[in-house]
Amino acid sequence: MTGGKDTVYVYDAGTVNLTVGSYQATASFDNNTNNIASKVALALAASLNASTIVTATASGANVTITSKAYGANTNYTLTGSSSSSQGFAPPSFGVSAPATLTGGKDPASSSKLYDTGTASVTVNNYQAQVAYGQSSTAQSIASTLASAISNSPDVTANASGSATITITARNIGSNTNYSVSESLTSSDGFSPPSFALSSLGGLSGGITPGNYPGVLGATPTLMIDLGTAGSRK
Repeated sequence: MTGGKDTVYVYDAGTVNLTVGSYQATASFDNNTNNIASKVALALAASLNASTIVTATASGANVTITSKAYGANTNYTLTGSSSSSQGFAPPSFGVSAPATLTGGKDPASSSKLYDTGTASVTVNNYQAQVAYGQSSTAQSIASTLASAISNSPDVTANASGSATITITARNIGSNTNYSVSESLTSSDGFSPPSFALSSLGGLSGGITPGNYPGVLGATPTLMIDLGTAGSRK
């Protein structure tokens, strides 16, 4: 008998490619190396890990890709392909991938909570009240509060650069030693509030003329300090 031929086996060889964004990862396959899907996946993950934009891990024939950065712009496009140098159609290995990475989100525009509230000073039943907020400082609150206190018919007020308010009675006499109370309240529940008011009580030093020989009279004063008490977030 003649014409018998030995069986000739042709093994496939080629490459598997995955493009992530602008980076292309490549893994080769043939009969000797990377000849099963899990080995091709490992080689492709190793190629992806050489990029600057993603990391990759292989599990069986699956490759998990994670962006190194965050944000909506890291939902990189994915394009997979494979080719056979032996003319296999289709090649022995291929790539199935979604169109893009998913889950990347931009952070919220602001994650900070700023304290807001009111500062008030009451002098002889006259209440001066001002609001504070994100851009407020102890000095700016003191200045605004001093202006509000000066609208009282009984006293004037001035603020120094150190956030101290000096209150002075408009008239002389012991009856101008007016009572003073102060409060500062956070509208956002900061405890303590971002600022604090402190004084030594009411006005003092007022003297009525005639009660003390040789003394013409005196005008009472009071100093209120406004400082930082809590942490602004």
